[in-house]
Amino acid sequence: MDAIIKNKLLYAIYSPIVWVKLRLNGVITVGKSFWIGLPYISRHKKSTIQINGRCRFSGKQTSNPLGNNHKCMISTLRENAKVEIANGCGFSGITISCANSIKLYHNVRCGANVSIMDHD
Repeated sequence: MDAIIKNKLLYAIYSPIVWVKLRLNGVITVGKSFWIGLPYISRHKKSTIQINGRCRFSGKQTSNPLGNNHKCMISTLRENAKVEIANGCGFSGITISCANSIKLYHNVRCGANVSIMDHD
């Protein structure tokens, strides 16, 4: 199966499930994001995670030619921590761990297995 068709099919399968998971975890979504694989989301109850539209997350090991070592992971660790992901960003096997504030602007791309954090 062609890789583009396969990814579109995987986005169609995973994205609606992840949208529910995000809502249940208190993540603010503005517009639709697209997901391959189920992410790990850990949000401190008094923190904010916001994902804006047209973002793509690939978290399955074979969803990227470079190979992802793990699923996409987004976490806030403290009260008032804030993760904001602007429109059109793309990630493969990303880890975002936030103690204070992380903001990714429009159309940021992060390749396989990148870690972004604001703490040690």
